[in-house]
Amino acid sequence: DWSSDVCSSDLGVCNGYVGAVADMMSNYPIAGLRACFPVDVTRGELISEFHKYLREHSGVLHLSAYTNVASALALAYPCSRRR
Repeated sequence: DWSSDVCSSDLGVCNGYVGAVADMMSNYPIAGLRACFPVDVTRGELISEFHKYLREHSGVLHLSAYTNVASALALAYPCSRRR
């Protein structure tokens, strides 16, 4: 899987990719998923949530990178949570 391989070997690319998906999800659903981020969330926190998602959901590694990033962020930062 591209997303797990790149995020293990090239943090800069991973940082940019996860950040871009998060930026898009701030305004538009991706893969039918939305996420609502706290104003103070860091890129490092987003990447940590993505890594956690991949560890806990190894069966999704065949899916596209953007689907996995979007799924991880939607799960970690649901729009229905209390602020």
